Amino acid sequence: MIKSGGKQYKVKAGDDILLEKIEGKSGDLVELNDVIFLIDDKKNMAAHKDLSKVHVKGVIVEQTKGDKVIVYKHKAKKGYRRKRGHRQLLTKVKIEEIKFGEKKSTIAAESKKVEKKTAVKKETQGVSKKKEVKGKKETKETKETKKVVAKTAKKSVAKSTAKKPAKKSSAGKAKTEVTSKSAKKSKPADKPKSK
Repeated sequence: MIKSGGKQYKVKAGDDILLEKIEGKSGDLVELNDVIFLIDDKKNMAAHKDLSKVHVKGVIVEQTKGDKVIVYKHKAKKGYRRKRGHRQLLTKVKIEEIKFGEKKSTIAAESKKVEKKTAVKKETQGVSKKKEVKGKKETKETKETKKVVAKTAKKSVAKSTAKKPAKKSSAGKAKTEVTSKSAKKSKPADKPKSK
């Protein structure tokens, strides 16, 4: 059992636990040395001298928040009400190993970690080779793309300038047509009435 943030947690190697916020980013190593109680080979240890030798190591998985807790205050007949919400900042930690002296209690999947590391190395080597090959081709391709972009930019500028005057002239024609119709309507109204 360990103590963190004023709370006690029962842990073993491989567990994921939520602790009160611990400073750090995901992937950082954390050492939890405040051990309260230890069970090792069916022996219970609670003496302070023995527990000072115990080291609990873990890795931060993520920084997160807990569920919302509503804090509501009310005083009867006084018109006093306050409602506040709170989400506690938490840190998810994966316990990697519990070390007591020379003995270690680690995750059983250490062989999987070794396999993952070798696979990652192979992938990164393949990616770096691809990047080198792409780097040579990019010089030719970038020149071509720059030319194409320049041509399309010129075309779009030419089109935008050609369209704007046409719209203005058509709008001007429409206005003149409307004014001439209104002038025709107003002329018969100006004629004197016959007796």
